[in-house]
Amino acid sequence: MSENEKLSLATRLYVRLRLNKGRVVDVLWMLRNQDYAREILKIARSLHDNEAAELADRYEVLMTGTARAPMSARA
Repeated sequence: MSENEKLSLATRLYVRLRLNKGRVVDVLWMLRNQDYAREILKIARSLHDNEAAELADRYEVLMTGTARAPMSARA
């Protein structure tokens, strides 16, 4: 797992959440605390924003090593 990749995805999630919901998240805490990261991923997926959901899926893969079903399969 690349910390740089996780940082990049977490930062992009921060931007999507800030733009769509006005929500500010702690990117560094997201990298260090999986429980916090899971909650942020839930919020990102609840936005009905395909880019945010895709970023959340990619972050989860880096965090856990497992992939979720693609967005098209979940819809």
